Amino acid sequence: MSGGDLASAAVVGLVIAAIVGLARAGLKTDLTLVYQRGELKVRGTLAPARANDVRAFFRRELKPSGKVTVRVDGPRGRTPKIRVSGALSRGEVQRIRNALTLILG
Repeated sequence: MSGGDLASAAVVGLVIAAIVGLARAGLKTDLTLVYQRGELKVRGTLAPARANDVRAFFRRELKPSGKVTVRVDGPRGRTPKIRVSGALSRGEVQRIRNALTLILG
Protein backbone atom coordinates (compact mmCIF):
# COMPACT_ATOMS: atom_id res chain seq x y z
CA MET A 1 0.00 0.00 0.00
CA SER A 2 1.24 3.45 -0.84
CA GLY A 3 1.09 6.49 1.43
CA GLY A 4 -1.95 7.84 -0.43
CA ASP A 5 -3.82 4.58 0.02
CA LEU A 6 -3.08 4.57 3.75
CA ALA A 7 -4.30 8.15 4.10
CA SER A 8 -7.52 7.33 2.20
CA ALA A 9 -8.11 4.26 4.37
CA ALA A 10 -7.55 6.34 7.50
CA VAL A 11 -10.05 8.98 6.36
CA VAL A 12 -12.66 6.31 5.55
CA GLY A 13 -12.08 4.77 8.98
CA LEU A 14 -12.56 8.12 10.71
CA VAL A 15 -15.76 8.83 8.78
CA ILE A 16 -17.18 5.42 9.71
CA ALA A 17 -16.23 5.94 13.37
CA ALA A 18 -17.90 9.37 13.37
CA ILE A 19 -21.12 7.98 11.87
CA VAL A 20 -21.25 5.16 14.42
CA GLY A 21 -20.54 7.62 17.24
CA LEU A 22 -23.35 9.93 16.17
CA ALA A 23 -25.76 7.03 15.87
CA ARG A 24 -24.91 5.87 19.38
CA ALA A 25 -25.20 9.41 20.77
CA GLY A 26 -28.94 9.24 20.26
CA LEU A 27 -29.29 12.37 18.18
CA LYS A 28 -32.56 11.04 16.79
CA THR A 29 -35.72 11.36 18.88
CA ASP A 30 -37.71 8.12 18.87
CA LEU A 31 -40.98 9.64 20.06
CA THR A 32 -42.29 13.18 20.48
CA LEU A 33 -45.47 13.92 22.42
CA VAL A 34 -47.05 17.37 22.35
CA TYR A 35 -49.92 18.02 24.74
CA GLN A 36 -51.85 21.26 24.44
CA ARG A 37 -55.44 22.21 25.31
CA GLY A 38 -56.50 18.62 25.96
CA GLU A 39 -55.07 17.27 22.69
CA LEU A 40 -52.15 14.87 22.36
CA LYS A 41 -50.10 14.84 19.16
CA VAL A 42 -47.77 11.90 18.65
CA ARG A 43 -44.78 11.82 16.30
CA GLY A 44 -43.22 8.39 16.19
CA THR A 45 -44.57 4.95 16.98
CA LEU A 46 -46.88 4.58 19.96
CA ALA A 47 -49.60 1.96 20.37
CA PRO A 48 -53.10 3.51 20.55
CA ALA A 49 -53.70 2.08 24.04
CA ARG A 50 -50.50 3.67 25.34
CA ALA A 51 -51.38 6.98 23.66
CA ASN A 52 -54.72 6.85 25.50
CA ASP A 53 -52.90 6.22 28.78
CA VAL A 54 -50.60 9.22 28.18
CA ARG A 55 -53.57 11.41 27.25
CA ALA A 56 -55.47 10.30 30.38
CA PHE A 57 -52.44 11.05 32.57
CA PHE A 58 -52.16 14.60 31.25
CA ARG A 59 -55.92 15.25 31.52
CA ARG A 60 -56.55 13.71 34.94
CA GLU A 61 -53.30 13.92 36.83
CA LEU A 62 -51.28 16.82 35.48
CA LYS A 63 -53.69 19.29 33.85
CA PRO A 64 -51.00 21.60 32.38
CA SER A 65 -52.07 25.15 31.60
CA GLY A 66 -49.86 25.47 28.52
CA LYS A 67 -48.09 23.46 25.86
CA VAL A 68 -45.95 20.54 27.01
CA THR A 69 -43.49 18.79 24.71
CA VAL A 70 -41.93 15.46 25.65
CA ARG A 71 -39.13 13.82 23.68
CA VAL A 72 -38.37 10.17 24.34
CA ASP A 73 -35.13 8.54 23.20
CA GLY A 74 -33.90 5.05 23.80
CA PRO A 75 -34.34 1.44 22.86
CA ARG A 76 -37.49 -0.41 23.86
CA GLY A 77 -37.11 -2.52 26.98
CA ARG A 78 -34.61 -0.14 28.58
CA THR A 79 -35.14 3.00 30.60
CA PRO A 80 -35.75 5.75 28.04
CA LYS A 81 -34.23 9.22 28.14
CA ILE A 82 -37.16 11.60 28.61
CA ARG A 83 -36.79 15.35 27.97
CA VAL A 84 -39.67 17.62 28.93
CA SER A 85 -40.23 21.26 27.99
CA GLY A 86 -43.00 23.64 28.97
CA ALA A 87 -44.00 25.87 31.88
CA LEU A 88 -43.77 23.16 34.53
CA SER A 89 -42.36 22.83 38.02
CA ARG A 90 -39.57 20.35 38.72
CA GLY A 91 -42.11 18.15 40.48
CA GLU A 92 -44.40 18.12 37.44
CA VAL A 93 -41.50 17.24 35.15
CA GLN A 94 -40.58 14.36 37.45
CA ARG A 95 -44.20 13.15 37.52
CA ILE A 96 -44.20 13.11 33.71
CA ARG A 97 -40.96 11.11 33.64
CA ASN A 98 -42.26 8.63 36.20
CA ALA A 99 -45.59 8.15 34.43
CA LEU A 100 -44.06 7.77 30.97
CA THR A 101 -41.47 5.31 32.24
CA LEU A 102 -44.33 3.14 33.52
CA ILE A 103 -46.62 3.64 30.51
CA LEU A 104 -43.95 3.12 27.86
CA GLY A 105 -42.07 0.43 29.80
